[in-house]
Amino acid sequence: MNNPIPVSPAIALWTERTWPYVHCPLLDAVSLEFTHLRTLTISSSALPRGCSGFGHTLWTGDYKGQLVGLGWDWVHIGMTGITAIANPRNAATNLRFIGRDEYLIPPNDALPIAITLIERIKWQLEVEQAANLRNIKR
Repeated sequence: MNNPIPVSPAIALWTERTWPYVHCPLLDAVSLEFTHLRTLTISSSALPRGCSGFGHTLWTGDYKGQLVGLGWDWVHIGMTGITAIANPRNAATNLRFIGRDEYLIPPNDALPIAITLIERIKWQLEVEQAANLRNIKR
């Protein structure tokens, strides 16, 4: 798959405007599968106290031949060794979900659906490896 994202450490990995919207019925969304595309780690000098890692990650999938993506900020808490979504409200996707009534679900109402898709992905270890956090307490 060609990478349509400009690769530069100076830019965030994901914005909603990066790729065209893909309309997807909710019943189809639950079966989407995503693959890790890229993880960016923010400079360690910018980390909040207690964090041993912070950054962005982008995952891609395919819906009927169309590229779909999920992107979010992550944080690694040094004391606990937990890697988690830093702010679920900042999750971004080019998916636009269609409800059972065949109407587009508004973006604010669709956010919990995107978060549910993220929670289905086994992403923490992949991000930890990409960010070189493997040796930090887990």
